[in-house]
Amino acid sequence: MELNVNKDGFARVDPLVSWCCDNHLYIILDMHDASGGQTGDNIDDNYGYPWLFENEKSQTLFCDIWRKIVDRYKDEPVVLGYELLNESIALYFDNMKDTNTKLEPLYKCAVTSIREVDNNHIVLLGGAKWNGNFDVFSDWKFDDKIMYTCHRYGGIDTKVIANIISFRDKIGLPMYMGEIEHNTDEW
Repeated sequence: MELNVNKDGFARVDPLVSWCCDNHLYIILDMHDASGGQTGDNIDDNYGYPWLFENEKSQTLFCDIWRKIVDRYKDEPVVLGYELLNESIALYFDNMKDTNTKLEPLYKCAVTSIREVDNNHIVLLGGAKWNGNFDVFSDWKFDDKIMYTCHRYGGIDTKVIANIISFRDKIGLPMYMGEIEHNTDEW
């Protein structure tokens, strides 16, 4: 959206929330473009690398922005929850394993910021590697209102999503598939 903390992104989100209210739809607020870039690819405002995980200033800004978003929408009945990041950490960086270890601590920081203003809404956490790698998590229930979200492209059957199902069953929490297939009629 090419907006930052000093610009009013609420001018774009408020009408959407109102439209959902008017049409009896629910909404999940999802950050697709975190400060510093969460993916390192074309889906965020990065510089060819997921700098969010390396830059403390970007991490602080990320948590502050979430606190502001949540403070604004905490009483909106159409808001189902907050999806903290879209498709964090692409899979082709040499230090991906190290970067993956930084995802859960960042999520914990953001959830702490959110809980300062809202204890009611669900927080959705996506895995690394396009919301598909959940091995990066160890403290699955650090908050009592979290659930996980996955994405899957390139075909769907129980074999290709077995790791997602296994993770869901292991932790005993809901899994929301936020994106699935696209670009062809077969999908």
